[in-house]
Amino acid sequence: ACRLHTSDGNVTLTGLTGDQECKTSDGDIHMDKVTGDVNAGTLDGNIQLSMIKGAVTLKTSDGNIRLEKIMGDVDSGTSDGDIDLTGVSGNAQAKTSDGNISFREISGSLTAVTSDGSVKGNVIELKTQLTIRTSDGNINVTIPDKLGLDLDIRGESLDVPLTNFTGQSEEKSIRGKLNGGGIAVNLHTSSGNVTLNQL
Repeated sequence: ACRLHTSDGNVTLTGLTGDQECKTSDGDIHMDKVTGDVNAGTLDGNIQLSMIKGAVTLKTSDGNIRLEKIMGDVDSGTSDGDIDLTGVSGNAQAKTSDGNISFREISGSLTAVTSDGSVKGNVIELKTQLTIRTSDGNINVTIPDKLGLDLDIRGESLDVPLTNFTGQSEEKSIRGKLNGGGIAVNLHTSSGNVTLNQL
């Protein structure tokens, strides 16, 4: 287990077993092949993690976040930067004030929030909920077919298949149950289009 703090510099960890805590005021953070929970933060820098078996908590004020092959819950946030998630198995949260959010091969649940940016990706196993919000950007999401969903969708234009749907469907909003309902899917954009694909 490590507790590493630096005011000006990068932090790199590889191949460790145990909980890791890393803080830097001005620098990047890289971790690879870690078994254990990770708590990492930087005020000015990028964060990149891969092959982590444990819960992950990440914060940066000015930088991008990139996560790959995470087996555990994820709580990630940046004030100015993009977030990219690949192969996350767990409950994932991604929040940025100014940036895009992309995700691939997510298993579990996802909450993705950005004030200025687009959100795009695919979920291969949706377990509890999918929540995506942006004030200025498009939403394009692919989820597994034939799931029971509770839909709450809003945008400038909507491209959502509504076979076996009960509820209210209008030009800029959809609210109701798909395939009998079940998993909450909330997709909201104030100025953008929403596309929901089911494969």
